[in-house]
Amino acid sequence: MTRYKVFTLLSLFCLSTCLCFGQRRKSKKETTRAIVQYEDGSVFIGQIIYEGALDMKMVLTTQDTITLNKVYIKRIRRTDKNISLYNGAKFHYTKGLFYSLQFGGGFADEGDNETGQIEAIIGYRISKKLAAGIGFGNSYNSTFSFGTWIDANAVPVFAYGRYYPLDKKVKPFVAGKLGWAFPDQDSFNGDHQGGLLIQPEIGVNFASRRRMRFLITLGQQIQNIRGENLDFDAFGNRIESKYSLWFNRTVLKIGFEWK
Repeated sequence: MTRYKVFTLLSLFCLSTCLCFGQRRKSKKETTRAIVQYEDGSVFIGQIIYEGALDMKMVLTTQDTITLNKVYIKRIRRTDKNISLYNGAKFHYTKGLFYSLQFGGGFADEGDNETGQIEAIIGYRISKKLAAGIGFGNSYNSTFSFGTWIDANAVPVFAYGRYYPLDKKVKPFVAGKLGWAFPDQDSFNGDHQGGLLIQPEIGVNFASRRRMRFLITLGQQIQNIRGENLDFDAFGNRIESKYSLWFNRTVLKIGFEWK
């Protein structure tokens, strides 16, 4: 991995972590809603109206008021009303901001070709089914074309959309990216221009007891890169070529998502 890729990875991770931390502090101040899990597996959801050293009082979603003994409490998760709850006190958020960091590799059309992606997304959950946002990152594609190797390192900037057809603990979704891939000129030998980026995806989002959750996506990257390439053969002779390439690669990614 080049120095540039390491720097990009660290920058994206720091950005997502800082944004997540800021949102988490804000959420704690704004709500007293909580999910309380007892040692015996019982789960209580509602509004905390009193909390002492030994007990706490809640108004449940059923409008009943109960007093809970803290001796029997296994976990308290303070959250807001925009959640879908599942067995084991795991949940999905249904509205609000989210921050995502994803990375993975591709299945190239030929054995020696390579593909890689890392990206950060800032989005908003509009409803249980819809989310939208913007993103940026780093992508890498290599191919042997026009008698020379072309290494296309680019910085994509894109609009992002996601649709959840089902409300499940393991929540499937379809998603898509549409944007422009700007070339990283330092990684090329020659003069290069960016191009259109289209990437439809399918994936699953796993419910969690915490603000962070795990997701897996499988997408088809369609990206245009064009320009002039400079290379040298085994005898030191210059090889110059003009090209316009459409990379069409399948990409498998794993990622983390924060509220």
